[in-house]
Amino acid sequence: MTEWPFKVEHVRTRLAGLAPAHLVAFAATVSERLLPNYGAWSATSGWGDPKVLRTALDRIWAALQGAPLETEEIHQLIEQVDAVCPDSEDFADCSAAIDAAAAVAASLEARLGHTLDRAAGVGTTAGDTIDSAYQDDPARMNGRLEAELRQQEAEISLLRGAPQLSPALVAQLRQGATLGGGALLARAAEIA
Repeated sequence: MTEWPFKVEHVRTRLAGLAPAHLVAFAATVSERLLPNYGAWSATSGWGDPKVLRTALDRIWAALQGAPLETEEIHQLIEQVDAVCPDSEDFADCSAAIDAAAAVAASLEARLGHTLDRAAGVGTTAGDTIDSAYQDDPARMNGRLEAELRQQEAEISLLRGAPQLSPALVAQLRQGATLGGGALLARAAEIA
């Protein structure tokens, strides 16, 4: 890769023109890929609560399918996610867990406003996760970055082709979120 495609400006450009709900859906798909990284870290460290992040992300998906998600609940969910986000000064090797928590929180914040910025930030976080995990293995890092970029482009293309978010499209995005991409580090073979 010649230029870092996960700079926030580049991700913003790729997302420009999408409706706010579509941007939230994009952020949720990337968060879905990052979420298992938190669970793997939590299991290894014995700290945190993956259920908090799972519940918050489930609420986003439900809201994208039409369930109510009020501002007060969003703020409560953000506080809960922040409470289980590790501090790098307290834990070694927790950057993927921090990235997962930050992505879920930013996806929630996208529902409140500044949606393009929040969604672009989540897309960037996926690149940061890969970069941090594979710094010592440039070939593997580049492969993972390319896979994540392809996955994000496919999701953006799918969203661009749909003027409205239907429940079927939301379900398709959610199911497809973990099938590709490179930001999912916590595959069973890698955490064993």
